[in-house]
Amino acid sequence: MSSNVRVVFAVVFAVVLLSRPVAGKAQVAAEEAAALRPAIQDLIRTFGDKYPNGDEYLTKLRDIERRGNQAQFESLRREALIANPLISGRPILFVVREQYKSDHHNTATIFKTGEINTNSFRGGGAMKV
Repeated sequence: MSSNVRVVFAVVFAVVLLSRPVAGKAQVAAEEAAALRPAIQDLIRTFGDKYPNGDEYLTKLRDIERRGNQAQFESLRREALIANPLISGRPILFVVREQYKSDHHNTATIFKTGEINTNSFRGGGAMKV
């Protein structure tokens, strides 16, 4: 995997997981732990000493799975993913813009001149850090 693709994947993965609301359930879903474990293992394998707490995160994950504490799992997931050397300590550039108008063509986002949804395009937006 090229380094640019890895950076984009890491940022998107972290943003998606970190933006999820904290669940109100007490038990950690098996699929959530099954998704976090290989992510941590990949970070250990990829970055080695630059991801120094990787083994500690895996130990904590095993312990949390035994106890089933969702709040601790959410905290660990956040900590482990933010520790990713590609995104920790660096600003993240993102674009803020209005959502597309809701019409029956809202999945067409090219807005070529002459298309039925040309007037649905809202330009503008801001790049933020």
